Amino acid sequence: MEYPAVKIQRIALLITALLIYFNTQPFSSAYADSASLEDNPQRQEPLPIAVRLAPMIEPLPLDLLTGAALEFSGLSGSTVDLFQAEIEELFVQVAAVVAGSDDPAVRAEKVLLFMHEHLLKVYDVRQTRVDILLEEGTFNCVSSAVLYLLLCRSIGLKVWGVRTADHAFCRVQAGETAYDVETTSPAGFDPGSKKKFKDEFGKVTGFSYVSPANYIDRREVDERGLLALILFNRVAFLSEEREYGAALGPAVDAHALLGDEESYDRLIVAFSNLASWYGLYGDYRQGVELIVQAADAVSHNSTLVRVKSDLLHNWVIELVENKKLETAASLLTDKRYRDSLEGDEWKTLSIYIYQLQAREAAAASFGRAAQIIKDAVTSVGAEPELLRSYEHYVHNHFVQFFNKQLFTEAIRVIDQGLAFMPRSSLLLKDQALVAENLD
Repeated sequence: MEYPAVKIQRIALLITALLIYFNTQPFSSAYADSASLEDNPQRQEPLPIAVRLAPMIEPLPLDLLTGAALEFSGLSGSTVDLFQAEIEELFVQVAAVVAGSDDPAVRAEKVLLFMHEHLLKVYDVRQTRVDILLEEGTFNCVSSAVLYLLLCRSIGLKVWGVRTADHAFCRVQAGETAYDVETTSPAGFDPGSKKKFKDEFGKVTGFSYVSPANYIDRREVDERGLLALILFNRVAFLSEEREYGAALGPAVDAHALLGDEESYDRLIVAFSNLASWYGLYGDYRQGVELIVQAADAVSHNSTLVRVKSDLLHNWVIELVENKKLETAASLLTDKRYRDSLEGDEWKTLSIYIYQLQAREAAAASFGRAAQIIKDAVTSVGAEPELLRSYEHYVHNHFVQFFNKQLFTEAIRVIDQGLAFMPRSSLLLKDQALVAENLD
Protein backbone atom coordinates (compact mmCIF):
# COMPACT_ATOMS: atom_id res chain seq x y z
CA MET A 1 0.00 0.00 0.00
CA GLU A 2 1.25 3.47 -0.87
CA TYR A 3 -0.10 6.93 -0.21
CA PRO A 4 1.32 10.41 -0.80
CA ALA A 5 3.98 11.27 1.75
CA VAL A 6 3.65 14.48 3.75
CA LYS A 7 6.99 16.26 3.67
CA ILE A 8 7.71 18.04 6.93
CA GLN A 9 11.02 19.82 7.38
CA ARG A 10 12.53 21.42 10.42
CA ILE A 11 12.35 25.20 10.31
CA ALA A 12 15.54 26.93 11.38
CA LEU A 13 14.88 29.72 13.84
CA LEU A 14 17.02 32.84 13.77
CA ILE A 15 17.98 34.96 16.72
CA THR A 16 17.10 38.61 16.19
CA ALA A 17 19.06 41.04 18.35
CA LEU A 18 18.94 44.80 18.66
CA LEU A 19 21.93 46.75 17.55
CA ILE A 20 23.64 48.49 20.42
CA TYR A 21 22.99 52.11 21.29
CA PHE A 22 19.63 53.24 19.91
CA ASN A 23 19.32 51.63 16.48
CA THR A 24 16.03 49.77 16.18
CA GLN A 25 16.98 47.72 13.10
CA PRO A 26 17.35 44.01 13.97
CA PHE A 27 19.97 41.66 12.67
CA SER A 28 20.26 37.87 12.51
CA SER A 29 22.93 36.02 14.44
CA ALA A 30 23.92 32.43 15.15
CA TYR A 31 23.95 31.41 18.78
CA ALA A 32 27.14 30.99 20.80
CA ASP A 33 28.13 27.70 22.44
CA SER A 34 29.22 29.53 25.56
CA ALA A 35 25.70 30.57 26.55
CA SER A 36 23.07 28.30 28.07
CA LEU A 37 19.44 28.32 29.10
CA GLU A 38 20.49 28.61 32.74
CA ASP A 39 21.99 32.01 31.92
CA ASN A 40 18.58 33.31 30.85
CA PRO A 41 16.28 34.10 33.76
CA GLN A 42 13.25 36.03 32.59
CA ARG A 43 10.93 38.70 34.00
CA GLN A 44 7.70 39.71 32.30
CA GLU A 45 6.29 42.01 34.97
CA PRO A 46 7.51 45.63 34.80
CA LEU A 47 9.23 47.23 37.74
CA PRO A 48 6.67 49.12 39.88
CA ILE A 49 8.64 52.34 39.50
CA ALA A 50 8.29 52.18 35.69
CA VAL A 51 4.53 51.82 36.03
CA ARG A 52 4.40 54.62 38.60
CA LEU A 53 6.38 57.10 36.52
CA ALA A 54 4.57 56.41 33.24
CA PRO A 55 1.51 58.68 33.79
CA MET A 56 3.23 61.41 35.80
CA ILE A 57 3.52 64.98 34.56
CA GLU A 58 7.13 66.14 34.22
CA PRO A 59 9.32 67.29 35.83
CA LEU A 60 9.26 64.01 37.74
CA PRO A 61 9.83 63.98 41.52
CA LEU A 62 13.59 64.00 42.01
CA ASP A 63 13.63 61.11 44.47
CA LEU A 64 11.67 58.91 42.07
CA LEU A 65 13.81 60.03 39.15
CA THR A 66 16.95 59.07 41.09
CA GLY A 67 15.52 55.74 42.21
CA ALA A 68 14.42 54.92 38.67
CA ALA A 69 17.88 55.67 37.27
CA LEU A 70 19.33 53.13 39.71
CA GLU A 71 16.66 50.47 39.32
CA PHE A 72 16.78 50.77 35.54
CA SER A 73 20.55 50.27 35.85
CA GLY A 74 19.78 46.86 37.35
CA LEU A 75 19.87 47.51 41.10
CA SER A 76 17.29 46.41 43.64
CA GLY A 77 16.54 46.43 47.36
CA SER A 78 18.97 47.96 49.83
CA THR A 79 21.58 48.53 47.11
CA VAL A 80 19.28 51.15 45.58
CA ASP A 81 19.08 52.90 48.94
CA LEU A 82 22.87 52.96 49.29
CA PHE A 83 23.46 54.51 45.89
CA GLN A 84 20.53 56.89 46.30
CA ALA A 85 22.12 58.18 49.50
CA GLU A 86 25.40 58.64 47.62
CA ILE A 87 23.65 60.64 44.91
CA GLU A 88 21.88 62.78 47.49
CA GLU A 89 25.28 63.56 48.99
CA LEU A 90 26.36 64.67 45.52
CA PHE A 91 23.36 67.00 45.48
CA VAL A 92 24.78 68.70 48.58
CA GLN A 93 28.23 69.00 47.02
CA VAL A 94 26.85 70.42 43.77
CA ALA A 95 24.81 72.97 45.68
CA ALA A 96 28.02 74.16 47.34
CA VAL A 97 29.85 74.32 44.00
CA VAL A 98 27.26 76.56 42.37
CA ALA A 99 26.59 78.69 45.44
CA GLY A 100 27.07 82.35 44.66
CA SER A 101 26.45 81.88 40.93
CA ASP A 102 23.18 83.48 39.87
CA ASP A 103 23.59 82.92 36.14
CA PRO A 104 21.84 79.58 35.32
CA ALA A 105 24.19 78.99 32.39
CA VAL A 106 27.19 79.31 34.67
CA ARG A 107 25.57 76.96 37.18
CA ALA A 108 24.81 74.41 34.48
CA GLU A 109 28.40 74.44 33.22
CA LYS A 110 29.77 74.14 36.76
CA VAL A 111 27.73 70.96 37.22
CA LEU A 112 29.37 69.48 34.12
CA LEU A 113 32.84 70.47 35.30
CA PHE A 114 32.13 69.02 38.75
CA MET A 115 31.21 65.68 37.16
CA HIS A 116 34.43 65.52 35.15
CA GLU A 117 36.62 66.63 38.06
CA HIS A 118 35.16 64.23 40.64
CA LEU A 119 33.13 61.45 38.98
CA LEU A 120 33.83 60.78 35.31
CA LYS A 121 37.17 59.05 34.75
CA VAL A 122 37.12 56.74 31.70
CA TYR A 123 34.78 56.77 28.71
CA ASP A 124 33.42 53.32 27.83
CA VAL A 125 30.84 53.11 25.05
CA ARG A 126 29.14 50.13 26.76
CA GLN A 127 28.96 51.51 30.30
CA THR A 128 25.36 52.71 30.50
CA ARG A 129 24.69 52.04 34.21
CA VAL A 130 24.57 54.89 36.72
CA ASP A 131 25.72 52.75 39.65
CA ILE A 132 28.90 51.64 37.87
CA LEU A 133 29.59 55.25 36.90
CA LEU A 134 29.49 56.19 40.57
CA GLU A 135 31.48 53.16 41.69
CA GLU A 136 34.18 52.97 39.02
CA GLY A 137 34.06 56.28 37.13
CA THR A 138 33.46 54.61 33.76
CA PHE A 139 30.65 56.13 31.70
CA ASN A 140 29.08 56.50 28.31
CA CYS A 141 26.81 59.14 26.84
CA VAL A 142 23.69 57.72 28.49
CA SER A 143 24.94 57.18 32.04
CA SER A 144 26.66 60.58 32.10
CA ALA A 145 23.58 62.32 30.65
CA VAL A 146 21.29 60.78 33.26
CA LEU A 147 23.62 61.77 36.10
CA TYR A 148 23.81 65.31 34.71
CA LEU A 149 20.02 65.41 34.63
CA LEU A 150 19.84 64.40 38.30
CA LEU A 151 22.48 66.88 39.48
CA CYS A 152 21.00 69.80 37.54
CA ARG A 153 17.51 69.00 38.76
CA SER A 154 18.81 69.09 42.33
CA ILE A 155 19.70 72.79 41.89
CA GLY A 156 16.48 73.70 40.12
CA LEU A 157 17.54 73.56 36.47
CA LYS A 158 15.33 72.05 33.78
CA VAL A 159 17.10 69.39 31.72
CA TRP A 160 15.94 67.00 29.01
CA GLY A 161 17.61 64.67 26.55
CA VAL A 162 18.60 64.72 22.89
CA ARG A 163 19.00 61.60 20.77
CA THR A 164 20.75 61.08 17.47
CA ALA A 165 21.06 57.83 15.54
CA ASP A 166 23.75 56.46 17.86
CA HIS A 167 24.32 59.00 20.62
CA ALA A 168 22.65 60.95 23.42
CA PHE A 169 23.33 64.16 25.29
CA CYS A 170 21.45 66.79 27.30
CA ARG A 171 19.84 70.13 26.79
CA VAL A 172 19.48 72.54 29.71
CA GLN A 173 17.25 75.59 30.07
CA ALA A 174 19.22 78.56 31.39
CA GLY A 175 16.96 81.59 31.59
CA GLU A 176 15.46 82.17 28.16
CA THR A 177 18.16 80.18 26.38
CA ALA A 178 18.50 76.41 26.02
CA TYR A 179 22.01 74.99 25.66
CA ASP A 180 23.27 71.63 24.44
CA VAL A 181 25.43 69.77 26.94
CA GLU A 182 27.67 66.95 25.69
CA THR A 183 28.14 65.27 29.03
CA THR A 184 31.00 63.05 27.83
CA SER A 185 33.34 66.05 27.62
CA PRO A 186 34.34 68.68 30.21
CA ALA A 187 34.15 71.18 27.32
CA GLY A 188 30.68 69.94 26.44
CA PHE A 189 28.61 72.92 27.61
CA ASP A 190 27.33 74.76 24.53
CA PRO A 191 29.74 72.57 22.52
CA GLY A 192 29.21 74.21 19.16
CA SER A 193 30.92 77.33 20.43
CA LYS A 194 34.11 75.60 21.64
CA LYS A 195 37.01 74.65 19.36
CA LYS A 196 38.52 72.45 22.09
CA PHE A 197 35.34 70.40 22.21
CA LYS A 198 35.24 69.96 18.45
CA ASP A 199 38.87 68.83 18.41
CA GLU A 200 38.55 66.28 21.24
CA PHE A 201 34.99 64.96 21.20
CA GLY A 202 35.21 62.62 18.23
CA LYS A 203 38.60 61.29 19.33
CA VAL A 204 37.23 60.30 22.75
CA THR A 205 33.76 58.97 21.90
CA GLY A 206 33.86 58.11 18.22
CA PHE A 207 30.67 60.12 17.68
CA SER A 208 29.98 63.36 15.88
CA TYR A 209 28.23 66.27 17.56
CA VAL A 210 24.89 67.10 15.92
CA SER A 211 24.09 70.78 16.35
CA PRO A 212 20.57 72.23 16.76
CA ALA A 213 20.78 73.38 13.13
CA ASN A 214 20.71 69.74 12.02
CA TYR A 215 17.28 69.18 13.53
CA ILE A 216 16.46 66.29 11.19
CA ASP A 217 19.29 64.24 12.73
CA ARG A 218 18.37 64.84 16.37
CA ARG A 219 15.31 64.24 18.50
CA GLU A 220 14.55 65.69 21.90
CA VAL A 221 13.28 63.37 24.61
CA ASP A 222 11.84 64.10 28.04
CA GLU A 223 13.07 62.79 31.38
CA ARG A 224 11.35 59.45 30.87
CA GLY A 225 12.84 59.19 27.40
CA LEU A 226 16.33 59.79 28.79
CA LEU A 227 15.84 57.18 31.52
CA ALA A 228 14.59 54.71 28.92
CA LEU A 229 17.92 54.89 27.11
CA ILE A 230 19.48 53.05 30.06
CA LEU A 231 16.96 50.27 29.53
CA PHE A 232 17.34 50.24 25.75
CA ASN A 233 21.12 49.96 26.04
CA ARG A 234 20.92 47.21 28.66
CA VAL A 235 18.60 45.23 26.38
CA ALA A 236 21.03 45.66 23.48
CA PHE A 237 24.16 44.78 25.45
CA LEU A 238 22.56 41.77 27.17
CA SER A 239 21.27 40.53 23.82
CA GLU A 240 24.72 40.93 22.34
CA GLU A 241 25.98 38.62 25.11
CA ARG A 242 23.17 36.12 24.29
CA GLU A 243 21.57 36.77 27.71
CA TYR A 244 18.12 36.97 26.17
CA GLY A 245 16.24 36.10 29.35
CA ALA A 246 17.94 38.87 31.30
CA ALA A 247 17.24 41.29 28.42
CA LEU A 248 13.49 40.73 28.59
CA GLY A 249 12.94 42.56 31.90
CA PRO A 250 14.48 45.89 30.82
CA ALA A 251 12.50 45.72 27.57
CA VAL A 252 9.31 45.22 29.57
CA ASP A 253 10.22 48.16 31.82
CA ALA A 254 10.91 50.47 28.87
CA HIS A 255 7.54 49.74 27.31
CA ALA A 256 5.76 50.19 30.65
CA LEU A 257 7.55 53.53 31.07
CA LEU A 258 7.03 54.93 27.56
CA GLY A 259 4.24 52.93 25.94
CA ASP A 260 5.30 54.15 22.51
CA GLU A 261 5.94 52.42 19.19
CA GLU A 262 9.70 52.17 19.61
CA SER A 263 9.52 50.56 23.05
CA TYR A 264 6.87 48.15 21.76
CA ASP A 265 9.01 47.15 18.79
CA ARG A 266 11.98 46.56 21.07
CA LEU A 267 9.79 44.53 23.44
CA ILE A 268 8.67 42.30 20.56
CA VAL A 269 12.29 41.74 19.52
CA ALA A 270 13.18 40.81 23.12
CA PHE A 271 10.35 38.26 23.29
CA SER A 272 11.28 36.91 19.86
CA ASN A 273 14.94 36.56 20.86
CA LEU A 274 14.18 34.62 24.02
CA ALA A 275 11.55 32.37 22.46
CA SER A 276 13.85 31.60 19.53
CA TRP A 277 16.71 30.98 21.93
CA TYR A 278 14.68 28.33 23.72
CA GLY A 279 13.94 26.79 20.35
CA LEU A 280 17.60 26.66 19.39
CA TYR A 281 18.26 24.68 22.57
CA GLY A 282 15.36 22.34 21.82
CA ASP A 283 13.22 23.63 24.69
CA TYR A 284 10.25 24.26 22.42
CA ARG A 285 7.70 24.04 25.22
CA GLN A 286 9.34 26.90 27.11
CA GLY A 287 9.54 29.02 23.98
CA VAL A 288 5.90 28.47 23.08
CA GLU A 289 4.71 29.01 26.66
CA LEU A 290 6.68 32.26 26.87
CA ILE A 291 4.57 33.71 24.06
CA VAL A 292 1.29 31.99 24.99
CA GLN A 293 1.41 33.40 28.52
CA ALA A 294 2.46 36.91 27.47
CA ALA A 295 0.01 39.81 27.53
CA ASP A 296 -2.44 39.91 24.61
CA ALA A 297 -0.76 42.96 23.06
CA VAL A 298 2.42 40.90 22.79
CA SER A 299 1.19 37.36 22.14
CA HIS A 300 -1.01 38.48 19.22
CA ASN A 301 1.80 40.35 17.51
CA SER A 302 2.30 38.98 13.99
CA THR A 303 6.05 38.45 14.47
CA LEU A 304 5.54 36.46 17.66
CA VAL A 305 2.65 34.50 16.17
CA ARG A 306 5.03 33.39 13.43
CA VAL A 307 7.79 32.53 15.92
CA LYS A 308 5.33 30.59 18.06
CA SER A 309 4.11 28.67 15.02
CA ASP A 310 7.68 27.78 14.03
CA LEU A 311 8.49 26.63 17.57
CA LEU A 312 5.40 24.47 17.78
CA HIS A 313 6.17 23.00 14.37
CA ASN A 314 9.69 22.09 15.48
CA TRP A 315 8.39 20.73 18.78
CA VAL A 316 6.02 18.36 16.98
CA ILE A 317 8.71 17.22 14.54
CA GLU A 318 11.15 16.54 17.39
CA LEU A 319 8.52 14.39 19.12
CA VAL A 320 7.97 12.51 15.88
CA GLU A 321 11.69 11.95 15.43
CA ASN A 322 11.81 10.55 18.96
CA LYS A 323 8.89 8.19 18.19
CA LYS A 324 6.56 10.00 20.59
CA LEU A 325 3.58 10.08 18.25
CA GLU A 326 0.91 10.07 20.97
CA THR A 327 2.50 13.08 22.65
CA ALA A 328 2.76 14.88 19.31
CA ALA A 329 -0.89 14.12 18.56
CA SER A 330 -2.06 15.36 21.97
CA LEU A 331 -0.09 18.55 21.43
CA LEU A 332 -2.00 19.24 18.24
CA THR A 333 -5.37 18.62 19.91
CA ASP A 334 -4.62 21.07 22.75
CA LYS A 335 -6.58 24.21 21.84
CA ARG A 336 -3.88 26.55 23.17
CA TYR A 337 -1.36 25.10 20.76
CA ARG A 338 -3.72 24.37 17.90
CA ASP A 339 -4.54 28.06 17.68
CA SER A 340 -0.83 28.86 17.66
CA LEU A 341 -0.20 27.36 14.24
CA GLU A 342 -0.53 29.58 11.21
CA GLY A 343 -2.63 28.88 8.15
CA ASP A 344 -2.81 25.20 7.15
CA GLU A 345 0.09 24.26 9.40
CA TRP A 346 -2.11 22.55 11.99
CA LYS A 347 -3.88 20.52 9.33
CA THR A 348 -0.64 19.54 7.62
CA LEU A 349 1.01 18.42 10.85
CA SER A 350 -2.12 16.62 12.03
CA ILE A 351 -2.39 14.64 8.81
CA TYR A 352 1.29 13.80 9.07
CA ILE A 353 0.90 12.45 12.62
CA TYR A 354 -2.24 10.46 11.83
CA GLN A 355 -0.56 8.93 8.80
CA LEU A 356 2.45 7.89 10.85
CA GLN A 357 0.25 6.44 13.59
CA ALA A 358 -1.74 4.49 11.01
CA ARG A 359 1.39 3.18 9.30
CA GLU A 360 2.72 2.02 12.66
CA ALA A 361 -0.61 0.36 13.54
CA ALA A 362 -0.85 -1.37 10.16
CA ALA A 363 2.08 -3.62 11.07
CA ALA A 364 -0.28 -5.38 13.46
CA SER A 365 -3.78 -4.54 12.17
CA PHE A 366 -5.05 -2.95 8.98
CA GLY A 367 -8.37 -2.52 10.73
CA ARG A 368 -6.80 -0.44 13.47
CA ALA A 369 -4.94 1.62 10.87
CA ALA A 370 -8.21 2.29 9.02
CA GLN A 371 -9.86 3.43 12.26
CA ILE A 372 -7.01 5.88 12.94
CA ILE A 373 -7.46 7.41 9.50
CA LYS A 374 -11.23 7.56 10.05
CA ASP A 375 -10.60 9.50 13.27
CA ALA A 376 -8.27 11.76 11.31
CA VAL A 377 -11.02 12.57 8.79
CA THR A 378 -13.38 13.39 11.66
CA SER A 379 -10.77 15.69 13.22
CA VAL A 380 -9.12 17.28 10.20
CA GLY A 381 -11.66 16.89 7.41
CA ALA A 382 -12.12 14.76 4.32
CA GLU A 383 -8.73 15.51 2.84
CA PRO A 384 -7.97 13.49 -0.33
CA GLU A 385 -4.79 11.91 1.08
CA LEU A 386 -6.66 10.71 4.15
CA LEU A 387 -9.49 9.23 2.10
CA ARG A 388 -7.01 7.40 -0.13
CA SER A 389 -5.24 6.02 2.91
CA TYR A 390 -8.52 4.94 4.46
CA GLU A 391 -9.68 2.96 1.43
CA HIS A 392 -6.25 1.35 1.05
CA TYR A 393 -6.23 0.18 4.67
CA VAL A 394 -9.80 -1.11 4.41
CA HIS A 395 -8.91 -2.86 1.17
CA ASN A 396 -5.89 -4.53 2.75
CA HIS A 397 -7.99 -5.56 5.74
CA PHE A 398 -10.57 -7.05 3.34
CA VAL A 399 -7.88 -8.91 1.38
CA GLN A 400 -6.62 -10.61 4.55
CA PHE A 401 -10.03 -12.19 5.12
CA PHE A 402 -10.80 -12.78 1.44
CA ASN A 403 -7.61 -14.72 0.77
CA LYS A 404 -8.45 -16.99 3.69
CA GLN A 405 -11.98 -17.37 2.25
CA LEU A 406 -13.42 -15.82 5.39
CA PHE A 407 -16.12 -14.16 3.34
CA THR A 408 -18.40 -13.15 6.21
CA GLU A 409 -15.60 -11.16 7.84
CA ALA A 410 -14.59 -9.78 4.44
CA ILE A 411 -18.13 -8.55 3.78
CA ARG A 412 -18.29 -6.93 7.23
CA VAL A 413 -15.07 -5.03 6.55
CA ILE A 414 -16.28 -3.82 3.13
CA ASP A 415 -19.71 -2.84 4.45
CA GLN A 416 -18.10 -0.76 7.20
CA GLY A 417 -15.75 0.84 4.72
CA LEU A 418 -18.53 1.71 2.27
CA ALA A 419 -20.64 3.13 5.08
CA PHE A 420 -17.88 5.69 5.50
CA MET A 421 -16.87 6.02 1.82
CA PRO A 422 -19.90 4.89 -0.20
CA ARG A 423 -18.42 6.09 -3.51
CA SER A 424 -15.03 4.47 -3.20
CA SER A 425 -14.39 2.68 -6.50
CA LEU A 426 -11.79 0.44 -4.86
CA LEU A 427 -14.12 -0.73 -2.10
CA LEU A 428 -17.02 -1.17 -4.54
CA LYS A 429 -14.81 -3.47 -6.62
CA ASP A 430 -13.98 -5.45 -3.48
CA GLN A 431 -17.68 -5.71 -2.71
CA ALA A 432 -18.38 -7.02 -6.22
CA LEU A 433 -15.51 -9.49 -5.96
CA VAL A 434 -16.74 -11.07 -2.76
CA ALA A 435 -20.28 -11.21 -4.17
CA GLU A 436 -19.04 -13.16 -7.20
CA ASN A 437 -17.34 -15.71 -5.00
CA LEU A 438 -20.48 -16.19 -2.93
CA ASP A 439 -22.46 -16.91 -6.08
